[in-house]
Amino acid sequence: MDGSARYALASPGEIEPFIQSWGAWLDARGRIVLRHPHTGAEAEFRKERYRRGPDILRFRFRNADAGRPHFARVRKAFETAHTPYHIDLTRKRRGPRALTVGLEIGDVYTPAAAARLAELAMGALAPGQPFAAEVFCEGRLRPSGDAPAVRLIPITEARRRGYRFGARLGRVFGRVLRG
Repeated sequence: MDGSARYALASPGEIEPFIQSWGAWLDARGRIVLRHPHTGAEAEFRKERYRRGPDILRFRFRNADAGRPHFARVRKAFETAHTPYHIDLTRKRRGPRALTVGLEIGDVYTPAAAARLAELAMGALAPGQPFAAEVFCEGRLRPSGDAPAVRLIPITEARRRGYRFGARLGRVFGRVLRG
């Protein structure tokens, strides 16, 4: 295990606070990973930052590794649901590399749209079974001077365990130092 905090999801709607928090806090090329517990296949939301224009959270289901046997089913699920998507192609053979959908981070509907994308992808991995996924975050956070107004959900086990303790300790020391 790489030390990142992993959260189990029992429904697609449970991903919304993670998308809202981590989507705003991640720096460029950071990713929010959804892993299916039974197949090991992963879908990701990758952060793309731009100087001019809104930040984008790009949903990707790759046609590689554990996702390769399921790629056609995921693509069919998106087509059946009439969800617009884009296929990234490989350079050499022009085969499908990944199924992608771009979401604007500042949009109020982004968390709900992300939940729908997760539901489609994870549902296609195990048809007929209830939704199950594991979510975690990889990558750097934005500098504290550029911090968004959204509360950060802890991304590492150390932060997850020590967050409440550190917050309480900070309040006590703040009161003592202020007099």
